[in-house]
Amino acid sequence: MLHFLESHLEKKIKVAEYLYLNNGPTTDKLMARELAISTTSIRYYVTEVESLYQNFRNNGILHNSSTLVNVTYELASQSVKLKLLKLIIFHSGESSTYYKQTLKLSDATFSRLIAQLRADLARFEIHLLINKGYRLEAKQELTVIGFVTQLAFFYRWPLSELRSTVVNLDGEEQLEGIDELSFDSILLVHSEFESLFIQYLFLLAVIRSNQRNIDVKKRNDSESVIKILEEWLKESYLEAELRVNQKFEELLPMNFSSPNQSKHYSEVKAILISNMVQIKLFPYQVSISPRLQFFRNKFLHTAPEEFAITESFIFKASRIMRVDFHKRDENICFFLRTNTDVYQKKFKSAEIQIYSSIGQRHAYYMLNAIEPLTSFFDNSITIICVEKREDLSDEKKTYIITTDFIPELVAERQFLVSDYLSLTEKVRLGVWLKDTLTL
Repeated sequence: MLHFLESHLEKKIKVAEYLYLNNGPTTDKLMARELAISTTSIRYYVTEVESLYQNFRNNGILHNSSTLVNVTYELASQSVKLKLLKLIIFHSGESSTYYKQTLKLSDATFSRLIAQLRADLARFEIHLLINKGYRLEAKQELTVIGFVTQLAFFYRWPLSELRSTVVNLDGEEQLEGIDELSFDSILLVHSEFESLFIQYLFLLAVIRSNQRNIDVKKRNDSESVIKILEEWLKESYLEAELRVNQKFEELLPMNFSSPNQSKHYSEVKAILISNMVQIKLFPYQVSISPRLQFFRNKFLHTAPEEFAITESFIFKASRIMRVDFHKRDENICFFLRTNTDVYQKKFKSAEIQIYSSIGQRHAYYMLNAIEPLTSFFDNSITIICVEKREDLSDEKKTYIITTDFIPELVAERQFLVSDYLSLTEKVRLGVWLKDTLTL
């Protein structure tokens, strides 16, 4: 959805994400090459984006997800192109004069933005028509409703604004009708995302049904739209649930670590069903929210081998369910990575031995510093101090954290640390343990 911004704003958001992924700027030449932006522009963009990061900073890490999203929304708020698209969505059927006067656009700027929007919308098979006023049209009305919902949800257009628009167009009674709708029986993921998205969907469907100059033959009143959409949504969930239940066994076995597999299976089913409905509503590859997009990209950037496992699951599920889940891969990726019970890694059973040539007191100092790292693994990992060098084990399931390299033992099972353990060394040790002990 970022391509609905002007090119220079989209590039600034790329720079903001680059700073987030790399925890700050690298060299101008490297950034210019990786982002395909000129060196001169990079310097200017980095200065501006870093200033925005500082403006939104509260505490903790400067280049964090929350601040990046705030930077993204701030840059998006500067987009005249996006404002024009929003104005056409909320005020369809108006003349070019209305849009130019509202946004204070010259004839040339207006024509250029309309041409860009037409090209952007074409990838979703949506047409920006000019006959009898500017409006969006597609072969299926649901495609337009799905698109404006995705757009509004991505940029988090205020719900208060949407609700106020519905009241102005259709009155309080229509808004109360939307609020009374209940989908508790079909919302399987029960996430804030899913229920919030449905609110956006119904509000924007009502707004869409009230726009001017929509073909009278195709137009339904607001009450009919709500009933049709409610029925469509329930049928779509049931249809997706039936298909997932029929085909789910073909996805097995999956790498679940807990003995309570049925609970985990139901959670995976839920995310598949939810995204099948999303894709049926708007069958194009789109980003659901900037935050999920940034989460996925950082996951790929920092752990490509783990990302490949998730990608493999999405590919297999797409083939078996005959639905291209890559169209919503950010949502599935986020769910699988953040749900602690689903698709977890398993670790080898192992004994971690700590040895210090300085003495036993120092070995216990190392133990106290390192022991919290073991909470990231399961109970099959134990950690002990070994007083004498000759008592160190050379068995395959034994790994040694030591202040001195021990040549008579296997090098791959030793991790050398300093006498004083810095935070950086602890992090590196944690990464080594993860890579070494993962099955």
